[in-house]
Amino acid sequence: MRILLVRLRQIGDVVFTTPAIRAIRRRFPVASTFDGSAAAEELPRLTLKIDPQTRLGARGRWLGGTLGLRLLGFGEDLGKAALAELLATAHEQALARGAEAVEVDLRELKFLSAACFRVLVGWLARVVEVPEERRYRVRFVENPFARWQQPSLNALAAFAPSIVETAT
Repeated sequence: MRILLVRLRQIGDVVFTTPAIRAIRRRFPVASTFDGSAAAEELPRLTLKIDPQTRLGARGRWLGGTLGLRLLGFGEDLGKAALAELLATAHEQALARGAEAVEVDLRELKFLSAACFRVLVGWLARVVEVPEERRYRVRFVENPFARWQQPSLNALAAFAPSIVETAT
């Protein structure tokens, strides 16, 4: 399901539509939402078509100080190298653009192997090593119906509590 959200940029419009947008996202957690009032820059270097062998895909975008990364498909062992390269590129882009945050949307990710999970841990370790004035936060958006995600994301938040936050 896809939902297009259009809101004007007047302060009253923003104040009144924000709770409605949150309610829509809670009611339809796996729906793809797009805020039509904001133009996101697509990032081709952070876009992977789902490969038939690795079964992992991604879409990257830049919007208002946040680098967005949506993971799709299955994060199986065969996708470990692709995920590592993708996160290394995301890290470079986030630092080069002075990102405040990187949002990793997992709502369309069906599975994540232990090998791919270790790639995420390695990426977070690199982010923590960045000097504080250049460091960005990492926000994981989970699919509440994918029961494996919450314990995994809790482990990541415990590993790097100063930078990791989670949301549904």
